[in-house]
Amino acid sequence: MGVLIVLGVVGLGVTVAQRLSRVDGDGAPVRVTMPAGASLVQAVPGDGVLSLQFETPLGPRVLVVDIASGRVVRELVLEPAP
Repeated sequence: MGVLIVLGVVGLGVTVAQRLSRVDGDGAPVRVTMPAGASLVQAVPGDGVLSLQFETPLGPRVLVVDIASGRVVRELVLEPAP
C-alpha cells in the first residue's frame, strides 16, 4: 500500500513538472510564485487550471492557476472552524 502511495506521488510530481515546463505561445515558461515558506503538498490539473495546495507557516492554502498564463485565478486560505 505504501509503495502505491509513493508511486502515485512520484507520478503526480512528474506530470506537474512536465506541464509547468511547457512553453506558452510566446515561448516563455509559465512561472508560479509560491507563498513564502511554503511547501507543495498536492497539484491537481483541471479544465485549463492547476490547483496547487501548499502548507505554509500560516496554515494551508490553495492557489488555482490558469495554466496558459500562469496567472493566479483564486487563492483559498483554509482556516479551522471556530
